[in-house]
Amino acid sequence: MSLKGFIKSMIGLAIVSLVFYLLFVLFKEQVIDYLTQYPTMLALYEHMEYNITENTLLGLFYISFLGALFFVSIPVEFVAVFYFTLDYNPLLIIAVVTLGNTLGQVFDYGVGAIAGVFGKRYFEHKMGDFSHHLHKYGGWMIFFGNLVPFPIELISIALGAIHYNLGRFTLFTFLGKLGKFMGIYFFQDYITNNVIPWITNLF
Repeated sequence: MSLKGFIKSMIGLAIVSLVFYLLFVLFKEQVIDYLTQYPTMLALYEHMEYNITENTLLGLFYISFLGALFFVSIPVEFVAVFYFTLDYNPLLIIAVVTLGNTLGQVFDYGVGAIAGVFGKRYFEHKMGDFSHHLHKYGGWMIFFGNLVPFPIELISIALGAIHYNLGRFTLFTFLGKLGKFMGIYFFQDYITNNVIPWITNLF
C-alpha cells in the first residue's frame, strides 16, 4: 500500500470515529436511559461523571483515558493546563494525565490488533509494503506523534493492525506523552496567555 492509500484509510477511519462521537452527543439522553436498565453500568457512568465535574485527580485520569480513544474528541492538553491551575502537585498531575492518556492509546492499539486478526487479508492488502515502514520507523512516529498535537489515535490503530511490538508501542507512547505534558507545565503561562486566546479568536 502506498502512503496515499494509507492516508485515505486513516481519513476513512477518522470519519467513522467522528460519526460515532456525534451519535453519542446527539443521543446522550437515550444512552443514559438505556444505562438505567443496567445499574452497574449506570453507577460507573455516574461515578466517572462526578469525578470529572468535581475536577478530582481520578476525574483527570478518566478524561485522559477517554481523550485518547479514537472515537472521542477531548483536547486533553487544555485539560492539563486547567489542572495545573488547581491545588494539586504538578508532578502528580503529569503522572496521572500521562498514565491515563497512555492507557487510552493502548486501547486503540488493541482495537487495531483485533481488527488485524479478523481482517488479516484486508490489512495485508491495504498496508502492503507500507507496513514495513511502520515497523521500521514506527517508534519515532509514535514518540513525535504523542509529543506534539497530532491525531496519533488513528496511527495507533494501524500499528495494532500490523501487530507492531506492543512493548515498544507503549514505551514510545509513554515517553512522548510525558514529554508533552512536562512541556505544557513549563510553558503553561505562554499557552494560557497566547495560544488559547489565539485559538479562541479563530472561532
